[in-house]
Amino acid sequence: MIISKISPVLFVIALFVIGCAPANLQCCKDQRIIESKNIVAELNAAPFVCVGEVHGEYKHHEDQLAIIRNLHEAGVELALGLEMFSFIHQPVLDRWNQGDLDQAGFAQFYAQNWKVPFAMYESIFLYAKEKHIPLIGLNLSPTLANKVAHQGFSSLTSMELQGLPDNVACQQDSTQMRFLRQMITAHGGDEASFSHFCEAQTLRDKTIALKAYQYQQHFPRKTLLILAGVGHCLKQGIVEHLDNYSGKRTVVILPAISDQILGHTVTSEDADYLIQ
Repeated sequence: MIISKISPVLFVIALFVIGCAPANLQCCKDQRIIESKNIVAELNAAPFVCVGEVHGEYKHHEDQLAIIRNLHEAGVELALGLEMFSFIHQPVLDRWNQGDLDQAGFAQFYAQNWKVPFAMYESIFLYAKEKHIPLIGLNLSPTLANKVAHQGFSSLTSMELQGLPDNVACQQDSTQMRFLRQMITAHGGDEASFSHFCEAQTLRDKTIALKAYQYQQHFPRKTLLILAGVGHCLKQGIVEHLDNYSGKRTVVILPAISDQILGHTVTSEDADYLIQ
């Protein structure tokens, strides 16, 4: 279901009427089905969990909320790491976390940073605020991402590089980048434009990974649950860099539709679980 076809008011009403459907998982390694009530034990106190999404699919966000709710109600100390906010915007997120920013102001701030309708994530943001689960911005700024996508990583100045990871090299032969190349080609892009886009995507992944690692260093008792697009949450994306930074294992959970998105059957080389 595409949420852009539904008014935000009706969407929120629907959430309260139908509740949050339980999200069962299928293990990519052995095809076991893990019921929602057993998810916490299955994740085994992982310090990082990346739950992928197609940004415009309402069901994916409902499933994300179900997983967040399961973990929180089981007593897991959570923080939510967000692709849609840059780390430079953390002071605004802190105002929301602390109750010093109302919903209208937060929605306006969100709209300045992310094109997907606010109603898509609204239930997650409200649940996090109600349960005192911090929202953490992880991405680089849209301005820098756009600059790299058009001019390449080498175009960034020393000032723009402050706070960002170094040694950004694009692995064009990875599953992630083969998927992205298909997207670029379908939209008429050439090899030069893909090379820059690849660098921008790698910089996003590595920045999200670095900021997630730095957050967990400061709050080691927290499980950082990262919400990001399927292409980012692949093990060849954010997770590869995050595991290198932390020396720990990140659990990857993707929506079942990922098979269709990637054009091949998702295996344990891509993710740990698919949401059923």
